[in-house]
Amino acid sequence: QMCIRDSLKPLPLMLRTVPFGILVLPVLILAVEMPNLPRFLEEPERGDGYISHVLVLAVVCGVVAFFLLFTELFLIHLTSSLSLSVAAVCKELIIVLLSVIFRGEKLNAVNILGFLLCVTGVSLYKYERARGASAEYQPVAVMDEFDQDLDEPEIEESSPTLEVHAAQ
Repeated sequence: QMCIRDSLKPLPLMLRTVPFGILVLPVLILAVEMPNLPRFLEEPERGDGYISHVLVLAVVCGVVAFFLLFTELFLIHLTSSLSLSVAAVCKELIIVLLSVIFRGEKLNAVNILGFLLCVTGVSLYKYERARGASAEYQPVAVMDEFDQDLDEPEIEESSPTLEVHAAQ
């Protein structure tokens, strides 16, 4: 019997979800792109090998996307979704900082306030992790506590009871 933790491992999870994408995405692509496809293929700059080039490019991009998704799920499996979200915020902060430094992007007061808020949040998260606070969410332990509370209801002796009388 497979437990919940085993079913959340990256490869089994992907093997369950990727076939759905393989079945659904081509239908969606055809539904969206079919009206424009004949006109697109008739354009003169499209050579004979153009369709095969597009298909190879699509396969390569699909393989890269598969490995990116696998890597993300693997990182979530090793750490937590919260840790991965904080890492994503750090990446965005670095992108904003680099765009200000190298591209000369201007930040207004709201942008700067948001940037500082994100830096503060990431710093507090790292501080709590360093203090030893558990950042991983453990739903099984929470559910066990919840079930125990349901099994042993606390009823006070002096609590009033509600009587319902049926209408005659």
